[in-house]
Amino acid sequence: MATAAPSPAIIGKSPNRIDGRKKVTGAADYAADRVLDQMLHGYGVMSAVASASSVKVDPTAALAAPGVVAV
Repeated sequence: MATAAPSPAIIGKSPNRIDGRKKVTGAADYAADRVLDQMLHGYGVMSAVASASSVKVDPTAALAAPGVVAV
């Protein structure tokens, strides 16, 4: 896959980082900083065996844990 060459107008120049000061001072607002009403978080679980296949999953114990909505 070929990539486009950088424009000669920006080579060797510092980009204008309009959010730079907020980022280095900790004042920047990131998506992960937001909390919404009824917001849920997902958690992926990977297999310890690369070529394994799941035949059956029993979600009973996970669903009984506090705060779990779905498995």
